Amino acid sequence: MLQALTTVSLPQIYCRSCHLATRSDMTRCLHCNKLLIEPAAPKRVLRRPKARRHSR
Repeated sequence: MLQALTTVSLPQIYCRSCHLATRSDMTRCLHCNKLLIEPAAPKRVLRRPKARRHSR
């Protein structure tokens, strides 16, 4: 007798690099192979504005 096929739904996470849903139990995206824990864009370094010269 054949057993009934059962499907297991894996938890998924949204990849911000390729904008596709992928498995959340993996460390890398299955589509673009980027790390899922790091953001798609690097963090911006805040630059202080230069001091203004006072006009006389």
